[in-house]
Amino acid sequence: MNTYIGSISSRGLVYIPKEVQERMKINKPSKIYFRFDNGRVYIEKAVDFFSLAGSLKKKKAPKDFDFRKYMEENYERI
Repeated sequence: MNTYIGSISSRGLVYIPKEVQERMKINKPSKIYFRFDNGRVYIEKAVDFFSLAGSLKKKKAPKDFDFRKYMEENYERI
């Protein structure tokens, strides 16, 4: 187990050692979570919502799909 020392600036900025950033695969700028559990602090990389873009394949509708007919059959008009 390796131990690293970070620091906190007078403005409250937390500096994470480069080795820790590399091991956690944190790129700059990034967000991280601080989680507290039984007197311990855990640092976790926050997942950027926009980085997930394109990770799911789009489901294409069949070429003969009639969107208007589908809406009329499955949804009530207001």
